[in-house]
Amino acid sequence: ATLSQNLQALIKLKAIFAADLKSVSSSPGHFATNINAYCSSSGTSDTGSAGVPLLRQSAKTELPQVLHARNVTVTEIKIGGVPGVQVGYTLTSTTSGTLHAAQLEVLPKPGRACFVTLTAAGPLPASVLPTAAATAQFP
Repeated sequence: ATLSQNLQALIKLKAIFAADLKSVSSSPGHFATNINAYCSSSGTSDTGSAGVPLLRQSAKTELPQVLHARNVTVTEIKIGGVPGVQVGYTLTSTTSGTLHAAQLEVLPKPGRACFVTLTAAGPLPASVLPTAAATAQFP
């Protein structure tokens, strides 16, 4: 039910979603390592490095409030050649225990925010987000 609800929200955002079904058998609570990506309205005309302080502050305040995220870290990174942030955090799942997540956030154009989120029950696959950051293109 949770997956269905989350997928409905991603569908409304015209997101892409992929899950590593092989990870289900070896993870606590049979959690599938997954990744999603989408862009939405940012509500700001700031872009690139001018938007990094907003992204940093938003991650530090909204993730704990909205997702009950813990251990939030924010690092500046280029995403598709545009300055943005990579946010790391942990979540608690009633069925899977501690989940590890990382999100790329960038404001590539005025009024536009783009996100890539990777979530796993164990360690995050090391090469996924660096590859996404290096190859991102914005609509």
